[in-house]
Amino acid sequence: MGSVIRLRVALGKNILSLDTFNDQRTAPPSRGEPVTISSASKDLLALQI
Repeated sequence: MGSVIRLRVALGKNILSLDTFNDQRTAPPSRGEPVTISSASKDLLALQI
């Protein structure tokens, strides 16, 4: 995918799939490592409820 990293984040009993831009100065999170995510509600798209 080049400059985009696809992540799957466990959020309670749910899985959140998201894409983020690669930053060569910061390594992507390791599997199982806690992460903090933030987004404006207008930027979210629910595909299934």
